[in-house]
Amino acid sequence: MHDPMANGPNEDLRLKATRTVWLGAIGMLGVCIPLVGILEGNGGPLLPLAVIVGATVVTARIWKATGDQEAAAGSSPASLSPGKAPLSLEDRLANLETIVTREDWQLKERIERLEKKQ
Repeated sequence: MHDPMANGPNEDLRLKATRTVWLGAIGMLGVCIPLVGILEGNGGPLLPLAVIVGATVVTARIWKATGDQEAAAGSSPASLSPGKAPLSLEDRLANLETIVTREDWQLKERIERLEKKQ
């Protein structure tokens, strides 16, 4: 039987981080139970609330930060529509051909000067 909590090689890192945050939060809530009884009116009920809010904020940051990184990385060819990907690759190939076949006179002069010095 497949264990849903097992860490597979293709498991999303966001899910692993979220699981870790919430397992820690559950442990902290377990510790808060006796503390709420001890502290009663002195802010004891705020402890579990703080744990839940903290875990929620951290989880939101995990998912937002990884979304921002994916957006900053740009769109990969796999994420492009089938009609766009070949066009993008053709444009890139044309740019490379232009760079490789371009006659750069300053570069040629530098190479010639280096050859003369030797």
